[in-house]
Amino acid sequence: MSQSPSDPGAELLRLAESDPARLMVVAAGVARRARDEGDLALASVAARALGIAAFHVTDLHVAARHLRESIRLAQRAGSPELAAEARLRLSFVWCVRGRMDQALAEVDRALPDLRGAGRARAEAQRAVIHNHLRRPDEALAAYRLAVPALIQAGDHLWLQRVLSNRGIVHGLRNEFAAAEHDLHEAERLCRRLGLDLSLAIAWQNLGWISALRGEVPAALRYLDLAERRFRRLDTHQLCWTLADRTELLLSAGLVAEARRRPRRPWPSSRGASARWACPRPGCCSRARRTWKATTSRRCARPAARRSASAGSTGRSGRWWPGSWR
Repeated sequence: MSQSPSDPGAELLRLAESDPARLMVVAAGVARRARDEGDLALASVAARALGIAAFHVTDLHVAARHLRESIRLAQRAGSPELAAEARLRLSFVWCVRGRMDQALAEVDRALPDLRGAGRARAEAQRAVIHNHLRRPDEALAAYRLAVPALIQAGDHLWLQRVLSNRGIVHGLRNEFAAAEHDLHEAERLCRRLGLDLSLAIAWQNLGWISALRGEVPAALRYLDLAERRFRRLDTHQLCWTLADRTELLLSAGLVAEARRRPRRPWPSSRGASARWACPRPGCCSRARRTWKATTSRRCARPAARRSASAGSTGRSGRWWPGSWR
């Protein structure tokens, strides 16, 4: 579905990448009005935007519920293309929950109804699943198909996401120059489009790349930038940043710095869906345990060795930003 910048649906999707908490309020109102006016296509896009935002600020169950509603509304509107776009988003929810067969099935169901840039977005989503399945070569092959098509279509919203994801694949392969190139280009696009959340995610991943290269001051600088933005937006990625900083400091032997409590509390679980409050399950509790380990030098040294191995923070299992976009 091609959307112009003035399209209200396109603006909702952009806001979901910029300020998801604000989007939750705005999109709920748009969805109600669209239903009242019989505009089921716009209601479907609004529900999809709510699903994207819910992933960042509530939980996976809420995100999946909104995305399934988006699919139903698109089907009632007679728009298989809109339903397919929602399926791509739902695919990542299954991916994060470890249901890879369901994730791939959603992509396969979406593909027949997508053309051009839509098919490129599907390939990008398939690449994320390959990455979660530890298939970096297949992921890069899918990105090679997706990126030129997104550039040709001028789909910069998805392009920044794909570049951020591809940068992580390069990082996992120790291809640091290529990783930084992709992440800096994603950063540039985020600034241009005003995507505050995506920009913070790019900074966090640049911090990770800097840490892998042994550039601790640069890594801490990027993580500080990301932390400030995540706190302002009140999103779950904050707990990842706190965990990543703690493990980085331990891996560098900076036990005293790692032992300090965060300037503000750890993110709290929200409501009854606490176990899905963070899209990376166990991250907040792991971060707290890592911090507590630093109160004893006897515990800190093994923790530092664990952090130093396999790229600091176990990125092979992390949630990758662009995939959910």
